[in-house]
This record gives sequence, C-alpha cells and structure tokens, in this order.
Amino acid sequence: LVAAKPNTAFTEQANTVTCALANTSDEDVISWAIDSGASGHFKCKKKGMINVEEVNIPAQLADGSETRISIRGDVDLITVDNEDAFILKDVMYHQDFHKNLISMSKLIEHGCRVVKTNYKEIVVERDIEGRTPIRLIFQRNLEDDLYYLHTRLNSTADSTTDTTNELALISTTNKKKYSE
Repeated sequence: LVAAKPNTAFTEQANTVTCALANTSDEDVISWAIDSGASGHFKCKKKGMINVEEVNIPAQLADGSETRISIRGDVDLITVDNEDAFILKDVMYHQDFHKNLISMSKLIEHGCRVVKTNYKEIVVERDIEGRTPIRLIFQRNLEDDLYYLHTRLNSTADSTTDTTNELALISTTNKKKYSE
C-alpha cells in the first residue's frame, strides 16, 4: 500500500523478509490479515497479481524456518465494506503460504496512519491530495483473534488509465497478470 508517482519503482529495503503461515479460503473475497511482524505483504495465490517479476528473496517464517520467495508483484483490489480501490505494491507470493498478509510497518512506511483501534477493528487511512482518503478497515475474527481486511480483485479497473481512488499509481504498460 504505497503512494508512488507513475512509473516509480520501489527497491527492497532488506535482504530478508519475515511472515506467518495460516489458512484462508473463499474464491471471491480475498481476506488479508494485518501483521505487525511481517516485513512485507504476502499473498497465498498468484491469481490477480499484476506487474509480476521473478525474484529470489530469502524469507524467515514466524516459526524460524527459512524459505525463498520466487514471485513478487502488485494486486489491484477493492475493499468489500466501503468499495475503496487501491493497489497493494510489492506483494510477495509463495506456494506454501495459506494466509494473505498486509504488513503494518509497510503501510506506515508508505504514509498510512492508524486512525482507530479497538476490540472490534483497526482502521488505517491514507490521504491522497485532492481525493477522498483511502480507508482500510481490518475487522477482528474471534476464531483466530486476528484482524482482517476483506477485498476482491478490481475487475472494473481499466488497464490503460487510472480512474479509481488508488493508494498507489503504477505503470500501466507491460503488465503480466495471473488468472489462476
């Protein structure tokens, strides 16, 4: 969730990333757990990833084991609860992950701020000049005691123009896209 100028590339901040493993389901809704310990955003399925590149990044899991990330890209999303559209940048994919994660530290690093926290939800906002702020509402799941943002892929986005209220502007040329 980064605010960027068009055609701006972001470089890796660290040589190793950290993350957690769990379970996710449902094909239409993509749920993202907010993770204060993850050093990056992680996706458990390639479907919907755009601007994909092959990488070879070491990753340390929450249990201390190590793996390697081989694919990184962006994900064009719409929040289910308030229909805010945004692009989550530099999302890493690994076939053994079972949960999508959004890194709290990456959100803050790229200009987002936590505007509300309580027992039921965490609300994160990102102001964009001249636009309504993007609002991400992570709701608490009582079963695993994690907070989730529920999204779906932005299938209405035009690949040649930026017409939505996005958190990140990206280049619209040479997009690789995963549909499975």
